[in-house]
Amino acid sequence: MKGFEKMLKTIKKMFTYFNVLLKKYVFIYFILIFFSVISEILLLIPTYLNGKIIDMVLIKDFQSIIKYLAISLFIYIFSAVLSLFETYLYVFLSQKTLLNFKTMLCEKIVCLKMEEFDKRSSGEYLERLDSDTSTICSFYINTLPNLVINVFKLVGTGILSIYLCPLLALVGILSFPVSLIINLYFGKKMKKVYSKVRESADELTSISQQIVNGEKTIKGLNIENAVLKRYRSKAEDYFKVNLNSGMLSAYGGLVQTIVSTIFELVIIAIASYFIIDDRLSIGSYVSFNVYLSKFLSALRNIASTNLNIQTVIVATDRINKIFSQENESFAHKSYELQELEIYGDIKIGDLEFSYRDNQKILDKINTSFSKNSVTAIVGASGSGKTTMLNLLVRFYESEGNILIDGHNIKSLSINTLRNLVSYIQQDSFFFKDTIKNNLNIVNSNVTDEEIEEACKKAEIYNKIISLPNGFNTLLGENASILSGGEKQRLAIARGLLKKAKVFLFDEVTSNLDGETEKEILKTLLQLGEEYTVIIIAHRVTLVENIPRIIVLDKGRVVGEGNHNYLLGMCKEYQRLFKKRE
Repeated sequence: MKGFEKMLKTIKKMFTYFNVLLKKYVFIYFILIFFSVISEILLLIPTYLNGKIIDMVLIKDFQSIIKYLAISLFIYIFSAVLSLFETYLYVFLSQKTLLNFKTMLCEKIVCLKMEEFDKRSSGEYLERLDSDTSTICSFYINTLPNLVINVFKLVGTGILSIYLCPLLALVGILSFPVSLIINLYFGKKMKKVYSKVRESADELTSISQQIVNGEKTIKGLNIENAVLKRYRSKAEDYFKVNLNSGMLSAYGGLVQTIVSTIFELVIIAIASYFIIDDRLSIGSYVSFNVYLSKFLSALRNIASTNLNIQTVIVATDRINKIFSQENESFAHKSYELQELEIYGDIKIGDLEFSYRDNQKILDKINTSFSKNSVTAIVGASGSGKTTMLNLLVRFYESEGNILIDGHNIKSLSINTLRNLVSYIQQDSFFFKDTIKNNLNIVNSNVTDEEIEEACKKAEIYNKIISLPNGFNTLLGENASILSGGEKQRLAIARGLLKKAKVFLFDEVTSNLDGETEKEILKTLLQLGEEYTVIIIAHRVTLVENIPRIIVLDKGRVVGEGNHNYLLGMCKEYQRLFKKRE
């Protein structure tokens, strides 16, 4: 009973995504299977006719030979036409389902809560998007139809084999349970090995991505050899698990081949005796031999489906883990900003936050940010500065209250909140696309005039029009054609096009030289005349020119005021000032 329940559980898991992926295309799917089965059955007839042709040659009946050849030719042509339709349907379904599955999984990943997203490396997500989706789609579009085809082939060749010689057919059929036992044995082992292969692939993809993304850092630190050593180690692990997987598959194939060969030799011996005893014609034996080969091939294919089942179960488990993770909440109504009368006044009350280890990062934060103002947040590393900004855009959920013009951000939808707030981080991300497309991605209704105006405000307009293709210039990987300061200005322009009321800057000047930093600060102070601007800063040269500064220490606010006031009244600020001088 337990075995039956386990089998049902396995079947249910195999078909987890079948309905989701093929619901719209179920008619096409079954048409594909129908055409494939008809084509396979038709191709059994010429084999029988070939045996008849050999017998007709022996008795010199040329007229019958021509008749059989004509029938065979017609069947081959008809089957070829069917095959054309099969190929089109197969390519259509395989590409459509794979595209839809990748899109569905990508949508899930994009909508994950930040704490859920942080649980896995980028390599793990990429492997699931690429390899695991392909494994599952291939199983539905390729393996399952082939299983049905092989079942019909098995039945057809079995019936024809029995018709030609029952005893020989019985010997061939006896090989099936032996093949099944072998495949079940190796299938269980293969599941464990395949799981290790996928995990190793995750790690190799992850370190490959890190190497590509961190190329400049690697060269700058002169650590190419150390990085390559790590890569070779992961590549060697990947090689070993794949070698184990390949060898296990080869061992299973070897045992299958030995068993099949023994049965085939027994059949040849019996057939030879029957031919000598005139109980079987040479033509019938030739036909039988082909049918037996197809019969055993179908048996092996059906039995080997167990190996495919194990791989698809592993892939399904891995993708299920992604879909079981919690999404950000989009349950609240999305408002247009003008509906809410938002100006940018922010009040924070008793704000607390802990990561998974329950160690408090922020502890009873009480502060505020006025509209049309610039405020800097300073503190030692790990004091909670970036976490505070993350909570303002609800990357993570927190205890306490954050109010924007009286509206608790928990009562707003994620879309409304993030349209209201523009979060510009240290390394602003840009797509490998034109400058214009990188700007209007935040607002598809924005006009060319509005784009130009935003770029002028961010003081990046002159740089853009100096480029050969202006706003249609293609940004390279990570906007490599722009300097650090120019990237930040482009990010500011993008934030302005969102029509945001609040701007958050997370150490945006940390990688800039002193002169560029001053220019960026000037732009930020100008923004503060129209927007609420909050800056995480680490350089004293930046902080001392900002009218209001909040000092954090171990998750608590320990000081507020301007540079001169804090320098005289706040010990933590004094310590930071001395340290950074």
